Amino acid sequence: MFALACLGALGWFIGVEHRATRPLIPLRLFTHRAVLAASVVMFASGGAMSSAFYFMTLQLQRVEERSPLQTGVLFLPLSVATLLAGVLSSTVQRRLGGAGAVRLGTALSALGLAATAVLFALRLPGVAAGAAALFGGGIAFILAGSAHLATAHLAEKDAGFASGMIATSQHFGAVIVLACCVWLSATAAPAGPGPPHYVVGLIGAAGACLAAFAGTFLVPRVDSTDPSAASQ
Repeated sequence: MFALACLGALGWFIGVEHRATRPLIPLRLFTHRAVLAASVVMFASGGAMSSAFYFMTLQLQRVEERSPLQTGVLFLPLSVATLLAGVLSSTVQRRLGGAGAVRLGTALSALGLAATAVLFALRLPGVAAGAAALFGGGIAFILAGSAHLATAHLAEKDAGFASGMIATSQHFGAVIVLACCVWLSATAAPAGPGPPHYVVGLIGAAGACLAAFAGTFLVPRVDSTDPSAASQ
């Protein structure tokens, strides 16, 4: 009953917004391909981020038996790579464009998480922490590139809503994708006293990055910063 009431309220709100001359939420942006692409990318990559940090922490502390301090130190390569890639992100966007930067970021993130999962499975946590730096660099390109992707084709009055839309997508993805990866990890866990299969969760996060990579192809081919392209 509560779910039906929520759906009814949502339908009423959409109807009001559709008829309003100055709507709170410009519904036309939900059909804008660049904004949709950025939202898909942030949904999937946001889930990958939350899943990666969750499963790497559990793997290091519960399986590798590292202390919280040691775990923090092993996260340093990822953090430093994210910082350095953030500095380079504007240069990458100028050379590859917004979509190209996001594709590079999602590819690096998927590769980094897959390599991290394999190295954890081989019980090489130190090397796995180094491989996670690829994921950190990819995340920086995704975050910067997605914002540019969503707003470059819009008028100034719509840019704020587009930014909020991709931020909301990231938060939704962090919950939904993480829940799916936890389910995968729990399903793959042995029935007996064996170690948990946290690497399966990391592989699921790598799959989410591949989904984000596929989402970049929703971007329209025309690369124009003219606000009139917002209707495309």
